[in-house]
Amino acid sequence: MSVVSSATKTVGDVIDLINAASGIQVTARLNDTGDGFVVIDDAGGAGTFKIDEIGGKTAADLRLTGAAVVGSGGQQEIVSRRTLSIDVAATDTLNNVISKLNLIGGTVRGSVVNSGAAVNGFRLSLTSTIAGEAGRFLVEDGDLGYAFTTQEQGRDAVLRVGSDPETGFLISSSSNTFNNIIGNFDITLKQVGTTAANVTATVDRDGIAKALQGFATAYNSYIDLSATLTKFDTATQTRAALQGTTAPLTIQTRFNSLINSLVGNAGESIRSLADAGLTTTTGGKLTFDVDRLNSALDTAPERV
Repeated sequence: MSVVSSATKTVGDVIDLINAASGIQVTARLNDTGDGFVVIDDAGGAGTFKIDEIGGKTAADLRLTGAAVVGSGGQQEIVSRRTLSIDVAATDTLNNVISKLNLIGGTVRGSVVNSGAAVNGFRLSLTSTIAGEAGRFLVEDGDLGYAFTTQEQGRDAVLRVGSDPETGFLISSSSNTFNNIIGNFDITLKQVGTTAANVTATVDRDGIAKALQGFATAYNSYIDLSATLTKFDTATQTRAALQGTTAPLTIQTRFNSLINSLVGNAGESIRSLADAGLTTTTGGKLTFDVDRLNSALDTAPERV
């Protein structure tokens, strides 16, 4: 069966994919309201027709998960709609309405806010689950006079690169974090700025050294534990829990292969962990040379 990909842009594309699939005995058509589609079980079996997710969330995004119902044609079908609706009874309380709203899986969530007022102190609050400008939504009360007011607008964070407004350019993010803005750098904004700020990137030598030393210490602890669990005590003729098994040696061999493997091209100054100061010693343990790391950072920091 064909899969939904980045080339799938419209409801019609999804319908065509389903109908073009072979051997699944399922067809699809546009729904009666024109804002989604219907998946129909053509097999006519006794079981319940349903759609489950397998390693993704496409079906959930298309609102196709769950069991089918019997349609007007007598076949089992699952209806996907872009529009979500809830039924509100005359006896429903504010909490009942909020519970129904939150259960339908939309991008707006409701909650009750107690304003503390003596009369009509409880308010309905609606909040988008999508951050930034993309999370904006419109409330239409159908002239019922609910008097909704906007407490906070969904806005993107905006960052200007360059101190000159005429030559600088703006980039936006739905959160205060801008990912991969310059190379692999992420920038998180803490507050609104009124003047230009200079950003200087430096190599965190202490952080790299701490990470490599921590890895060496943890690996050496594994070597000691492995030796304890695989030993045979000749004096008492007793075996440790993993004595005679291959798992500990297999793990050690794979780690050694990773540690000693070469990357990059011949002639480059940094090609292995050893070039960054992490080397294997007697007994398979690791030792870390911080001076060798600093030398590598001085020579080719982009390779470390």
